[in-house]
This record gives sequence, structure tokens and C-alpha cells, in this order.
Amino acid sequence: MATEDLYRSDLLLARHCQPDHPSDWMGGGETIFVTFGSYSDQHTLERAGFGEEFFHRHGLHAIHVLSRDNSWYQHEEMEALLEAVRQRTRGFRNVFTYGSSMGAYAALRHARFLQATAIAMGPQYSVDPKVMRRENRWQESFHLPFVTERRQPIAQPRRAYVFYDSRCRLELLHMRRICRDITVTPVGLPYAGHIVANHLASTGQLSRAVRQIVEGRFDPARCIHAVWSARARSSCFFETRTELLSRRHPHRALSCARQAFSLHPRSGAVLHTLARCLLRVGDTQNAVRMAQRAVEREPAALPYRRFLAMAYLSAGDFEACRAELETLLEEGTNLAATYHSLAKYHARQHQYDAAVDYEKRALALNPARALYARTLLLHRLARKLHALGLGALLPK
Repeated sequence: MATEDLYRSDLLLARHCQPDHPSDWMGGGETIFVTFGSYSDQHTLERAGFGEEFFHRHGLHAIHVLSRDNSWYQHEEMEALLEAVRQRTRGFRNVFTYGSSMGAYAALRHARFLQATAIAMGPQYSVDPKVMRRENRWQESFHLPFVTERRQPIAQPRRAYVFYDSRCRLELLHMRRICRDITVTPVGLPYAGHIVANHLASTGQLSRAVRQIVEGRFDPARCIHAVWSARARSSCFFETRTELLSRRHPHRALSCARQAFSLHPRSGAVLHTLARCLLRVGDTQNAVRMAQRAVEREPAALPYRRFLAMAYLSAGDFEACRAELETLLEEGTNLAATYHSLAKYHARQHQYDAAVDYEKRALALNPARALYARTLLLHRLARKLHALGLGALLPK
């Protein structure tokens, strides 16, 4: 496979992967996909593009757009990158933009400029709190200027296929807002979770759906039925059910997590979900063990490593907790979350001055995060009670 950088800067990359022998599958040499990378803990441009292995295996042209940071492609230089991509795609009859989550957001917003059909897996309309007030999942991105997004609504692509979890309130809100700007073909998949592509892949429908879209014979109703019929073999289905049940029905959630584990015991996401459920029901020892396995499977996944540190803290292993958090601190990625975890570590040992200091650092880096402001108040209250000799009133 030959590769060519169509555009490269410190923050962005557009890389054309050209098959050695273009196949006839899905139009072969007449079809090209422009993929946009998802939110990632790997802050490097030297990583695989979205679906890169799939396109290489099937002998298809693909241009992979990657971002070093998680800025939702809110870069002034995006215009230059997209122009370079458009110059290359003009030689192809069928152009498709394709992505998941943050990548799906970009696939929808830039499809019109590239004269493409968009295939969007779990897209957001926006993560700007001024636009989507109930969206709180990417609070570390609230500080972004959203310069490219605010210039205009989504422009109508040739066609747009939007796959989303039809049982998730936030996903529905984004879907409805997208439909105010453009006409789409909606594909609502119950309990698919936010990473819809994983659920489609688990049920054997991802490549089939993409191929049928390219060939112009995609039937949303048949796809939805096929995915629902095969849900029992999808670990993603049980992961999503776990998340929905975890707060009010922790033991039922644990049962779902164990079903996901039985289907995909080597998945870092499944192991992480199972570890969280075990900790919630008080099985700290097994929670630590599963959290360790999740990190072993996906050492670059920072949320898994932060959870492992908190699992160590729950188990009373302060040394292991501190070591894990110091490693995260040295790497310098998403420092606000690491400072928040360090505040918990110190508060657990009644070191409230340090707890307040770290929570203030977290809040300074991400002032939009209500959790940090609320926790800072609690640490200050705990410090005051402790100073008054009323530490017995504090939770263990």
C-alpha cells in the first residue's frame, strides 16, 4: 500500500492510502473514502486512521484525516487541509466521508465541501455548551472557540446516513438538531451505545451496511432488524445496558457486564466496564484485578488508568494509587482529570490542604466542569471540619 501526505502540519494530517491492487468491491478504483479520526488519548499523528485496516484489506482508496489534539477540528487551517483533500477526490466518481463520534461530527460538517455522501456513526451536532446545553460528556472541550462550527449550519451533503443509539436521550437530541439543518437517512439502533460502529461490527452488519450504502441499495429498516436480531452476540449491547442500569440497579448492571465479558473477554472496554460494576457493588479485590487487565489490554486509554488508580485507592493501596497518578502526571495529558484524582487521593488520607490545591488546579484548567467546583467546596468543608476536630463527621 502506497501512502502520500496530502497535508501535514503540527496539528493535522491528511494521508492518502492507495491500494496496490484496487478491487472491484464497492466500486474499487472509482470510490474513495475520506475518514476523520475520533477523540483519542493518543496525541500523535503517527497512528492509524479510522477504518484504515478495513479499507486496506478490501483494496479501497481512503484519505485519513487525523488531529493531534481533541479540538473537534476547530482549526483555521482546516480550510487548507480540505482543499488539498478535494483536489485529490475530484478524480473519483464516488466520494464518502466517514467517521465515528468526533470523526462523525467532522464527516457531516465537511461532506458538502467535498461533494460527498456522509456516513456518520454517533455524531454530535456540537459539544459547544452554548449550542447543546444538555451535552456534558466532553466538558474538557468546552473552552474551544468553535470558530469553524459557528460560521454556518451543516450544509446539505449529497446524502447523509446517520447511525445512532435510539434509546439514548443525548444521542436523540443531537440527531434532532442535525435534522434541523439537513435531510438525513436515520438509522436508530436501540442500545447501540455511543460508539455505534462497534455495535454494528459485533453484530456482523458494519461492512454490509457500508457496502450497501456505496452500492445504493441500503435499507435502514432491514439493517435495524438485522442488528436487533443479533444483539445477543454483541458485547456493546450489554455494555450499554450496563451503563443504563449501573446507578439504580448495580447488581443487574453487573450481570449485564458479565454477559459482555463472556462475549468479549479480551476487550479493554468490557474489562473496564466490569471493573466499574464490581467496585460499585463493593467487590474491590476483583475490581482491581479487572481494572489491571483493562490497562494491560489498552495501556494508552487514560480513563482506564485513572480508574485503576481510584480502584487502588478504594482498596487502600495508597502506594500503587500514587504511583499510577504520578505516571499520568508526567505524561501531561488531560491534567485536569489527573489533578482531580490526586485531590481524591489526598482527601482520602485527610491531607485536605493538598486536596484543595489539586482540585483548584483542576478547576483552573477546566472551569466549565461543575464536578470540580462542587468537589472543591466539599474538600474545603472537610478541611474546616477537620481543623475543628470534627473529622468524625466526615465519610470514611
